[in-house]
Amino acid sequence: MSRPSRRELGAIFRRAMHDLDDDIEAALEVTVETALAVTDGGSLALQIAETTARYYGLTLAQLKTHSRVYSVSRPRSVAWWLIRRYDKSATWPGMGRQFGGFDHSTVIHAARLVERTPELMADAVAIGEKIGLTFPAASA
Repeated sequence: MSRPSRRELGAIFRRAMHDLDDDIEAALEVTVETALAVTDGGSLALQIAETTARYYGLTLAQLKTHSRVYSVSRPRSVAWWLIRRYDKSATWPGMGRQFGGFDHSTVIHAARLVERTPELMADAVAIGEKIGLTFPAASA
């Protein structure tokens, strides 16, 4: 895969700055890690999508269809939430395009649904742990 353009790196950095409450050093680290992952051919988004599909007994093609069937739409929502949270280069419109041509507002709604649904959050944590993603400890 080709290296990210200046524009793409700028977008990754701005997103990291926003997510990390303007911590410049941490945002730079995230930007560099993302750029290295992309140029090494590693795609966290693809890994998340494949693992999510396997977790729910679907194929990657099924997960990426424009289907509204519950057994496909819920796993897709979990994948979107994980991708947005852990792949700093992912954008709402980009995820919609990659998963069957959905509008960015659909992706946003789906990701928020995961945060409000304990069963889906539990699935997201289980899928994330299979990939090696870390989740912050729940506050008591």
